[in-house]
Amino acid sequence: MKFNIVKFSNLLLSVIALSIFAITDSSAQKVSVEGYTYQSGNRGYLGQVKLEIFDLNTDELLAETHTDNDGYFSLKFDKGNYKLLFSREAFYPIERNIYVNSTEKQFLKVEMQHKPGYLFEVTLAEKKEFPEQVVDAISGALIEVYNNTTGNLILELKDYQAPEFKVNLEKGNHYTILVRKEGFLAKRMEAYVDVEGCIVCIDGVGKVTPGVSDNLTDGGEYGVLLANVEMDRLFEGKKLVINNLYYDVGKYNLRPEAKIELDKVVRLLKYNPNMSVELSSHTDSRGDDTYNQKLSEERAKAAVNYIIYNGGIERRRIQAKGYGETQLLNRCSNGVQCTEEEHQMNRRTEIKIIGIEVLTEFKPLVEMKREEQMELLLKEIENQGQIKLKEGETIEDYVKNSTAKDRPENNEKEYNQELNDTQKQIMTTEIYTKPSTDIFPENMEVVTDQIPSENEDIMANSVVVENNDGIKYHVALHRSIDVLSADHQIYKDYNDVKEIRRKDGIFVIYIGDFDDAVSAINLLEAVQSKYPNASIIKTKSGKLIE
Repeated sequence: MKFNIVKFSNLLLSVIALSIFAITDSSAQKVSVEGYTYQSGNRGYLGQVKLEIFDLNTDELLAETHTDNDGYFSLKFDKGNYKLLFSREAFYPIERNIYVNSTEKQFLKVEMQHKPGYLFEVTLAEKKEFPEQVVDAISGALIEVYNNTTGNLILELKDYQAPEFKVNLEKGNHYTILVRKEGFLAKRMEAYVDVEGCIVCIDGVGKVTPGVSDNLTDGGEYGVLLANVEMDRLFEGKKLVINNLYYDVGKYNLRPEAKIELDKVVRLLKYNPNMSVELSSHTDSRGDDTYNQKLSEERAKAAVNYIIYNGGIERRRIQAKGYGETQLLNRCSNGVQCTEEEHQMNRRTEIKIIGIEVLTEFKPLVEMKREEQMELLLKEIENQGQIKLKEGETIEDYVKNSTAKDRPENNEKEYNQELNDTQKQIMTTEIYTKPSTDIFPENMEVVTDQIPSENEDIMANSVVVENNDGIKYHVALHRSIDVLSADHQIYKDYNDVKEIRRKDGIFVIYIGDFDDAVSAINLLEAVQSKYPNASIIKTKSGKLIE
């Protein structure tokens, strides 16, 4: 059979022509549908609204798109019946049915109603060091907003060049807003809208004002909040005062309200992982200078131990320093009559930045929030006792699949009956406010410096301990017949865990290495919320003193 190339070529051209005609003809049948989305109450066009297109008869999703920044959309449809679904965070979704039966262009105006809540408008700028200073607006930041109520990241703006951003805050939700930029301290804000007793509460912002024209519109169901948020520049030597970190007079043990303030320091360090600091304690000038110096050192140690062992901050990132009365902020030196308010100004705790590392990237806020939630769940589990994991199961799996009522009670044998009387005494509450000398070695000197009679209460419950015999003090967290596995939770909680074996073969797992019992007591207090059966042990030359 002879193949006719000419006939084949003509046939091929005919097929191509028919195809082009079919495409052109199909395109000609499409109908334009254009429109705008806008906010109710004449508040303007609403951009970036999600638009989903469904077949009205089968409810099959055919396509999805978004309106532009001005709320405009333009679509092409074949003849048929369609459902359009418009949705945007903080707005009620709305459906529109369209019937394309002719070639006539259609135009839609879609009004969307805001859900109850607030539009939070933030302007970022560098914090002023003095009132007259002229500062620049901050651009190029990483801005993230996390909804703690739903567990979702609702906004992420990377290298955002504008100094202003907006976020919708719906009623019944708690949000974390985190702003980070190289060269500045991370700025974290917490927003509560109609939760935890707050109609609207925003922590971490100096001043929030209502919008001029949109304040509490729609019968108080919706409003605009404006805030100028200042960010602190990050540099070595910068000092931050820890507010409301008070101690009982003459004491160094942490009060419950002090721990709340130190938890804020923990968050500061976790959200600024490139920063290392010195935590310093200062006293007023009343009382003996030497005593005040020692008292401030013990207070700083107590705070740092809490941050390290309860907050999980690496020891290399924080150091304790006591300055006594050597850095007064006012005229109230020895012998000067001052008011209690003036003395209080000098009794302070400060954070000074002493080191800054270069970060290659920021840890995502979602990951940080999940770590926080995991820590809370682990503490809850630890307070209830030991857990047993199935083969191949991780603690993350356990937390995900368990509820509080499902978790087993404590079945761990801690050998508390084998603690000697001295150890049991150390675990009593009295030891934290009034240490007893019978826990100290016989040749340890207890120094109680003399204080003027009008301030005798300052020394009522205080001792300064000097150790001269090489004995070391530690905090025992756990006792076990066997050596702990390398993946035990203790090794995740602390990075300086050690173990020692008693004469009866029991392994004692401990942390801390102190020359004085006072520091060990401070540490014991810091870890007892996580390890309630913790106690103090003593060693000498690496051997346990029993």
